[in-house]
Amino acid sequence: MAVIEYDEYKQKLQALEPTLGELEKALGIPKAREELAELQKETEQEGFWNDLERSQQVSRQVKRLENKIKKHDKLVSEWEDTLTLCEMAQEEDDPSQLEDVISGYETLEKEISERRLAALLSGEYDGNNAILTFHAGAGGGRFAPCGRLRRRLRAREAPRRGGFAEGAPAAVKLKVCGVNDAAFAVEAARLGADYLGFIFAPSSPRAVTPEAARRIVRAVQEAVPAPPRLVGVFVDQTVAEILSVLRTVGLDIAQLHRRATAADVAALRTAGREVWTLAGGAPGDGVLFDSSHGDGETAFRRGAYTAILAGGVSTANLAEAYARGPDILDVSGSLESARGVKSISLLRSFIAAWRKR
Repeated sequence: MAVIEYDEYKQKLQALEPTLGELEKALGIPKAREELAELQKETEQEGFWNDLERSQQVSRQVKRLENKIKKHDKLVSEWEDTLTLCEMAQEEDDPSQLEDVISGYETLEKEISERRLAALLSGEYDGNNAILTFHAGAGGGRFAPCGRLRRRLRAREAPRRGGFAEGAPAAVKLKVCGVNDAAFAVEAARLGADYLGFIFAPSSPRAVTPEAARRIVRAVQEAVPAPPRLVGVFVDQTVAEILSVLRTVGLDIAQLHRRATAADVAALRTAGREVWTLAGGAPGDGVLFDSSHGDGETAFRRGAYTAILAGGVSTANLAEAYARGPDILDVSGSLESARGVKSISLLRSFIAAWRKR
């Protein structure tokens, strides 16, 4: 009985293929791919990122096109996966997969119907809203080769101000995290951020791919003579996967946003990498105290490591954050106009407040 039903849904799924092709044309996906390629070539031109207004405009266009293409490609991938599951289950006469096949088909049918309607109602299907849903990076180009493990700098640039905790550093450095936009990254570097953080956790609204991060890194390196140090934030990846991303992008530091083991830290150090870990796991060269992350210990404390304070840091609580005495402040969400969408104006306001401390 299951074999017959699988055959029925296999035919239904195969019948969706021409519909997906028609939808691709209706949404202008081929044209979007061409436009994206041209814009990415523009971002690779020497000096492109020196024109902040133009680079921001192009970054927005690149992001819009990447979102549009990614959304359609995801739909096609889901169709391929459902068809493959159906064919495998039919071949093995496995009735346990039938419910998933039916559910997958019904979901596809619904999504295709919705997107066809959207294509009819709007000449530009995803518009600006897609920017809030997907967060691929923008920019393009070459990256610097990875360097050896750098020792943390203990010398500070300014005398300590009153209100700091005992043993606090003379000056607190700044890490701008969740970077997913080249124009924003260039401005953060120009304004004096000490670190730029790239998140490689797909579930995060601030996630970037290694390729997108690499393009952003090149933009920063072309625009700023002495760029910030670069941090990769990882959650579920293996040490081998982390090292691959570090090398591809040209990152200086691996930040493990999970309960790291001593073996994790040792393996990354052996490969010549500085390692930051979440409080509660094995300590690395730096320890992150993140009040927004349930896996770590949020009670801030100093130790024989670089102490990093994160989780809701903003201009409103900057004085309180300083008073705890961290080596580094990690700021992300308060620099966003919407979840995952970085704002240059908010960045400028925060750094202006940070410089006054």
